[in-house]
Amino acid sequence: MKRLCAWWEEIADWWKAQKVEWYAAYGTVIYIGIIILVIAAKLEELFELKLNELGDFLAGVFGPVAFLWLVLGFLQQGRELKLSSDALRLQADELKNSVEQQSIMAAAAIKQIESQSLAFDLQLQERERAMSALFSFDFIEDPDGRFPSMAHLKMTNYGGWANHVYLQFLPGIGGTGESYYPFFRPEQSRNISVYFENVEPGHKIGQCRVRYIGLDKVARSALFSYEAVPERRWIFVKTPNENNHDL
Repeated sequence: MKRLCAWWEEIADWWKAQKVEWYAAYGTVIYIGIIILVIAAKLEELFELKLNELGDFLAGVFGPVAFLWLVLGFLQQGRELKLSSDALRLQADELKNSVEQQSIMAAAAIKQIESQSLAFDLQLQERERAMSALFSFDFIEDPDGRFPSMAHLKMTNYGGWANHVYLQFLPGIGGTGESYYPFFRPEQSRNISVYFENVEPGHKIGQCRVRYIGLDKVARSALFSYEAVPERRWIFVKTPNENNHDL
């Protein structure tokens, strides 16, 4: 009994698995076979029909078959359109996912480029600092008054090596105009004397320019400002961003 039930289930599954076109084809074959049998039984009457009657007969016989296959054609076209629509939808989803992935990759590439550019800028800045000198000036007091007509500065290099260093006061102070030093080692200091001979008293303001050649053989310069009071034998050289010194 169980085998019989299983056999019927297999047959039912087989019939369910068949497409509508399969049933339509076999139905059409059976229908045409029945029509042939009927025509064979009434063959003499068929020959006696007039042309218009014969046309009406053929139209009535084959009309249902034509209508059946017309409907099946529409169904088939609908299935194909659905498959095509599903395929287009999948392509649209894939394209959307591809665009999102490309956007993510582009954003990551931009961040990487920005990081590399920042790292490169930092390297350039670090190299520039290594190749550049960093000068600073300190006033050296003369409490004993041993040098009544001059003031003294200590010029120190806190940066890289500098060659052919030119120090120039604009405008010059007394007998002090431009000084030259063959080199300035890192952490090296030199004393600079500023002469106030034949300098009118009062508050003097000007610029102090330092020109030099770095280790990379590139000419560089640094600009400072100075304030001086000749009668007090006092001079202060500062960077532009330093606060004014109270004289």
